[in-house]
Amino acid sequence: MPELTPTVQLLAQFFAQIDPKSEHLLLIGGSAGWMMPQSWLTRFKRIDAYDIDPLAAWLFNWRHGTALMAQGITVQHHREDALLRLPEILQEHPDACVWFDNVLGQLRYRLDDEAALERQLGQIQHWLQGRAWGSVHDLYSG
Repeated sequence: MPELTPTVQLLAQFFAQIDPKSEHLLLIGGSAGWMMPQSWLTRFKRIDAYDIDPLAAWLFNWRHGTALMAQGITVQHHREDALLRLPEILQEHPDACVWFDNVLGQLRYRLDDEAALERQLGQIQHWLQGRAWGSVHDLYSG
């Protein structure tokens, strides 16, 4: 198991308090899974990981793949910007819970207009109604 940084330790404590009802996780922007404790990831039977980084799948598998495979967890990597197709992705995976990893806070860099940003976040919140979801982002994001 990778050594836990202080940030990942705090996330592991947070995740330990959560009881996801779904065995399927949509991980949006998880990259290499740097901020994902394996204790959280191994609570799912299936993970669909979406990221624009061409190295994300390789790095995620390098970091977590052995532990996830040993527990029979299926990981499907998708190289795309999930926010562009979020309604369709949610429809494709109706029972999955969703975790945004360092994505929503970065929207302020994609949208110059604060009103547009608020509308986008409101729309995302609307799409996620009735679904278990969460988000984390770093200090430099919004």
